[in-house]
Amino acid sequence: MPAFDLMRIHELKRRMVSERNLHSIVDYYIDNLGMDRDFLGLGAPVEPECLPSYIQRGISQFVARVMGPVGCLIELLPVEIPGAQLMHGNLAVNGGHGLFVWATDLDLGIVTFHAETADGNVHCGRVTMTRLEELSPSRVN
Repeated sequence: MPAFDLMRIHELKRRMVSERNLHSIVDYYIDNLGMDRDFLGLGAPVEPECLPSYIQRGISQFVARVMGPVGCLIELLPVEIPGAQLMHGNLAVNGGHGLFVWATDLDLGIVTFHAETADGNVHCGRVTMTRLEELSPSRVN
């Protein structure tokens, strides 16, 4: 059996940076990576509490923005592929299923979930962040 083609991960990252339609990025992930057993076998599970805090905050802030002031139970089942500088996994928000993909080399992620909101839609968000703890004091305003 041929090895997994890492160019598909590079294509995902290219789309994460340049594509405006978030649903097409999610569709690419599901169709080309998320359903591929070889891809799903790459990497290793990461305990959610071991995720970098800026990733946890980004996901939490996006979910809170969509869900509003109601309390949310967020569950993550992350997998890290260090050689590809990628984290991905399942996401559940108040029992509604979704996924997240995080390119660690780009500090860029995609979060999508289906949850009981007023509109009942699937919500996608592109999350980019700067790790403030890495900025020099002169760069923080």
